[in-house]
Amino acid sequence: MAGGTERAKSYMATGAYVGCIKILLTVYNFVFWITGIAVLVLGIWIVAGLQKYTELLDGYPSAATWAIIGTGAAIVIIASFACYCTFKGYGRLLYIYAAFLMVVFLAELAAGATFLVFKGQVQTSLKTGMNNTMNSYTDGSDNAMDKVQQSIKCCGINSYVDWYYTKYDKNTEKPNTVKVPKSCCVTSSNCSNTNLPLNLNQTSASIYVEGCHRKIVSGMEGNIAIIGSAVLGFSFLQLLGSVLACCLGKGINKAKYEQVA
Repeated sequence: MAGGTERAKSYMATGAYVGCIKILLTVYNFVFWITGIAVLVLGIWIVAGLQKYTELLDGYPSAATWAIIGTGAAIVIIASFACYCTFKGYGRLLYIYAAFLMVVFLAELAAGATFLVFKGQVQTSLKTGMNNTMNSYTDGSDNAMDKVQQSIKCCGINSYVDWYYTKYDKNTEKPNTVKVPKSCCVTSSNCSNTNLPLNLNQTSASIYVEGCHRKIVSGMEGNIAIIGSAVLGFSFLQLLGSVLACCLGKGINKAKYEQVA
């Protein structure tokens, strides 16, 4: 009789434990789902909002960006499925869910670390990428330099004179003058973008004199640091979910065993 009472108490305690973990995991699943949307939006923002800058970065880790988008989309789907598993109490599926969370943790950890490491290479990478882009520039091409020069009101790397040392300026009509793309013009009308003096002090106000490199670096380093930190922060959330899923799976299996016993 005493043994039956003890088993009943143990079963009730396990049931209370399972119920508590279910609530915690349900709350986590909702937060996890929101996190997935946030990660997905972050990845889309990198591709859509920063593309004109990332195109100029030599060695930019584009694979990490797509990994963020893929991970975000997967999180949204799996979090929805996890809610069903939590309510139904499927122990085996909860263990699979825990394993998936560990995979997500590792993927986000790698992507976040990649961005933080790349942050220290932005200045060199950008200068190399801009040099390559400027040397391959032709009028009328869909060039990343045009997008950047127009959007942040700059010209060249350090100044518009940088175009003098590119293949684009090899057919300048007058020696010791520089030709720049029309995207360097302050206004599209009445803009002189050819035969410009190499002396910055003699340049007319019709083109942007300041270079793009410093402007881009100041923004990109901050953005990349935010991206890397955000992804790393999200990644450690998966560890908590993995622990909760394992605890619930273990509790459910124990409750089933006690019920049978």
